[in-house]
Amino acid sequence: MQFAQVPVNSPCAESHLQPVQVATSAQKDRTRDEAQRKLEWACLFCVLFMFVEFLGGYLAGSLAIMSDAAHLLSDVLSFFLSLFALYLSKFPASKTMSHGYKRAEVLGALTSIVVIWMLTLGLVWAAIQRIIALVQAPDSTSVPPVNGKAMFIVACMGLGHSHGGHGHSHGGDGDGECAAENLNVRAAYLHALGDFLQSLGVCVAGALIWYEPSWQLCDPIVTLLFSVVVGATTIGICKTTLHVLMEGTP
Repeated sequence: MQFAQVPVNSPCAESHLQPVQVATSAQKDRTRDEAQRKLEWACLFCVLFMFVEFLGGYLAGSLAIMSDAAHLLSDVLSFFLSLFALYLSKFPASKTMSHGYKRAEVLGALTSIVVIWMLTLGLVWAAIQRIIALVQAPDSTSVPPVNGKAMFIVACMGLGHSHGGHGHSHGGDGDGECAAENLNVRAAYLHALGDFLQSLGVCVAGALIWYEPSWQLCDPIVTLLFSVVVGATTIGICKTTLHVLMEGTP
């Protein structure tokens, strides 16, 4: 006995596939809305704590805390860019954008990396200037002393908070979007690890300066060390991001 095969594009097949497609689309919309709400809360939390760190770093005179605050600023920018990418992902493909806006978050990730590199270079320059000043005139009052106690307390607060991840599902399908999602998961892991190590290093430096106020060099040295960490954890992501944008081979 032979059974007739129903073509996939027949009305009968389409009637069975349509509910599945509608359900899948609705599920993707709910996932996207949930991701957007989480991003909004995470962005608000990061903005508040960023101001706390900038204020704490200014009052303590610590470049290391300021570098951590600058790192947190990159998180805030990433959240804003991800929210904007979620907004763009709701628009369908058009005549001018035949593939829609699936690469919006990848472009946003590249922008975020460039911003954090610029901030890091500024802090590296300030740290080098402080090291030169402290070496040439250790007892000079031209360099404001770092408050080790305040530095330690603010850094401990940094350990207690979560910087949040950058991997968000935007719905849809396609190799480009899967690559972007995998890229964001990898970036989130490295970013969270870098944040934790940086806050831990600032805690140690603050404790050392608190214990011995003359060890002021700990602050700019930690700033330089974690500037290297920032570069090491972002250069690979930058290469992968450019590879995705240029539609390179997997």
